[in-house]
Amino acid sequence: MTHPHEYALIYGSPVPGYQAPQDTVEARIRDVAVLGRLMSDAWQAGAVRAPDEEAPRELEPDVTGFRELMPGCPTT
Repeated sequence: MTHPHEYALIYGSPVPGYQAPQDTVEARIRDVAVLGRLMSDAWQAGAVRAPDEEAPRELEPDVTGFRELMPGCPTT
C-alpha cells in the first residue's frame, strides 16, 4: 500500500470490468503458488514467523486467496 506503483509493475493495473479468460488464470497464478509453497515450507521449518501486526482490512480478500495457496501457514 505504501508503494502502489511497484505493486502495479508486478500484478498490473486493474481494468474496471475486465475478466481474464479462464484458460489464462492457472498460468497467471503459478508464480504465486510457488511463492506460497516456499513460504509454507519456510514457516514449517521455523525460518519465518507471523508479523506482530495484522494486515490492513482492505487486503483481506487477497490474504484469504493467498492462504488457500499456502497450506500450513498461519491463518491469523
